[in-house]
Amino acid sequence: MGPEAANLAGSLAKSLEVERSPKATQRASEIAQDHDAARFVNAIKPIKADGADTLRRTKLLQERERRRRQIERQALGQEPDDSDDSQGEHSLDVMV
Repeated sequence: MGPEAANLAGSLAKSLEVERSPKATQRASEIAQDHDAARFVNAIKPIKADGADTLRRTKLLQERERRRRQIERQALGQEPDDSDDSQGEHSLDVMV
């Protein structure tokens, strides 16, 4: 609550002869903060959900691409490319 709002609330309370206690002011401030926090969280939820969906889709596409390459290698008769040191071990025998 800004100073102008506090002054206005104080003037209104004085004119209505309402008791102004520090606890009431503190509670009103807490309620306002909770309200602002709730609006912020509601505004952020779609952004977080979109980010999580994007990450999930990216991982899924990467996994599909990895599987596709693995299937292609198997179809060509090659072993999966899990270890880099095994590539040079195999040689082709050519018969004429």
